[in-house]
Amino acid sequence: MKGGFIGVDVFFVISGFLISTIIFEALDRGTFSFTAFYARRIRRIFPALILVLVVSYALGWFLLLVDEYKQLGKHIAAGTGFISNFVMWRETGYFDNSAETKPLLHLWSLGVEEQFYIVWPLLLWLAWKWKFNLLTITVIVAIVSFYLNLNGVSKDPVATFYSPQTRFWELLCGSLLAWASIYKKDAPADIKKKVVGWVGYDIYRHIPEVNGKIRDNVFSWFGLFLLAYGFCHINEHIPFPGQWAIVPVLGSVSIISAGANAWVNRNLLSNKVAVWFGLISFPLYLWHWPLLSFVKIIESESPSRAIRIAIGVLSIVLAWLTYNFLERPIRLQGSSKANVALLVLTTLFIGIVGFLTYKNHGISPRSTSLIKGGERKLLKYDFIVASHPNYIEQMTADRQVAIRAPYCQFNNPDQTFDAYRLGISDCLKIVSDKKNVLIIGDSHAADLYVALKETHHHLNLLQVTGAGCMAIRSRYRDKDDPCRRLIDYGIEFAKKNKLDYVLLASRWPNDFSGLVLELDALKEAGQRVILMGPPVEFKKDVNKFLSRRSGDDGLVRLSPRFINREKITLNERMAEFAKKNNVPFVDRISLFCDIQRVCNLVADNGELYIWDYGHLSRTGAKYLGERLLERDYFR
Repeated sequence: MKGGFIGVDVFFVISGFLISTIIFEALDRGTFSFTAFYARRIRRIFPALILVLVVSYALGWFLLLVDEYKQLGKHIAAGTGFISNFVMWRETGYFDNSAETKPLLHLWSLGVEEQFYIVWPLLLWLAWKWKFNLLTITVIVAIVSFYLNLNGVSKDPVATFYSPQTRFWELLCGSLLAWASIYKKDAPADIKKKVVGWVGYDIYRHIPEVNGKIRDNVFSWFGLFLLAYGFCHINEHIPFPGQWAIVPVLGSVSIISAGANAWVNRNLLSNKVAVWFGLISFPLYLWHWPLLSFVKIIESESPSRAIRIAIGVLSIVLAWLTYNFLERPIRLQGSSKANVALLVLTTLFIGIVGFLTYKNHGISPRSTSLIKGGERKLLKYDFIVASHPNYIEQMTADRQVAIRAPYCQFNNPDQTFDAYRLGISDCLKIVSDKKNVLIIGDSHAADLYVALKETHHHLNLLQVTGAGCMAIRSRYRDKDDPCRRLIDYGIEFAKKNKLDYVLLASRWPNDFSGLVLELDALKEAGQRVILMGPPVEFKKDVNKFLSRRSGDDGLVRLSPRFINREKITLNERMAEFAKKNNVPFVDRISLFCDIQRVCNLVADNGELYIWDYGHLSRTGAKYLGERLLERDYFR
């Protein structure tokens, strides 16, 4: 399902409803205890979580590469501290590993929930003690959180997705429902009756008599419709949560408020199969994603449908075993302080092990896929990886120096455009005894700076590049967007200065029609423009699929298997576009790959040309520069 991820929002509403009900009732009785509350949460969450983290760590030892195992260690530490959402938030960016290859990615939602249950019980207890209105407190916090969600989703969608303050309103909708069900037992029924009556009036032009059964059924079916709509129509391309999160939240609230007598709730959600899945739902949530992620890592591409189904079945079996033989027995033992203390200490120990694994670079040296192919280059690459466990990290750091980050290459998420511009004068110095070439675009344009600097010594290279900043201003509707300001700056500089060439390069989008505006602006300024096609791109990081190759897999078989063919089609379309607009076009893909899509990935000395999905190492940049020099694009 495209919108399968909105299950998290359903989970938040249910969690807010159940836990807030417990807190409200305990406060009313005067029996609320922070110790008892958190002991109950520990017995509920820690047993299954400990098991999944230990198994993930063990699987990672045998299946992951050093850098992947290092990241897993960090995610284990974050999972035990319930801060996974903050860690994932910081990692998500232009150079981040794909989400599917993070076995503990799903713990971000558990982090948000537990952060809520650190803040919310304390706030309710203080409000109750000082005799503040609990409803008022809940409504105010929910409104503020919802506002932050709406305001943030367009400005920083990643932060809005992972931040607790932009997600709390979803849990609080469940809390409001809990408050109404306890303190205003008739209020939900009265509201539902009025809503159904209004709908009936729109249809029949009179307010029909609405009994409780019709009212509850209307709400439960309406909620089910909203969830079905969300699962089918919300997708990863829609800014989320934002206003779209109302769909699963309102759907969940409607179904819960309908009560046990509604047909949907009584027959669909209360049947034995649904209840059984409900019982194992928490361990099922914990197990399913690591298994799918490890399989994707091993396969180095999306696993087949049969494998995914098998993983789903295995997840259910493991969840049932976890519930029956671990989770349920511990919960039935009661509130033993010794058991709670043991669970906390075990979790703390696992977190420390994860953190030490991260700090020790994945506990290297470890297995680095020493299955050798028959090719000399790959043998040398194997030797480099086995001898230097931090090879990829060192290459990445070297590349940052080579592309002149952070002032010529704008890629620091904490850096403002104004701060970037302060140092840009060193990147835009025109000289009279060389040909001046201005490079504008994203990080792949920055790779071209390195390529030309290594090989084209007759050129003076000027650089205005930024991570993810495609050289098409119309892609950025907000004029204050850092990428929009960066590309504006580069184009305006070109219009005001005499240059020999302006080089536009990016990881171009499928819709690049807006590029014609940049070409026209530069032509009108009298500049000679060269359009660079998209870089050769792979579905998987090159260092990953090379290190995991097996059997007779060599470069001849690997690159055609993992190459992103959509970029090949895009490259052909851009070549036609350049011809139509009378602009020289450089086919970057053909400089690395032949017509059979067999690509040069490893140098004679075993060093990688391309280290991730498509960015160049310094060695790869020099190789590209030599190919460009052979074709004499910059006469």
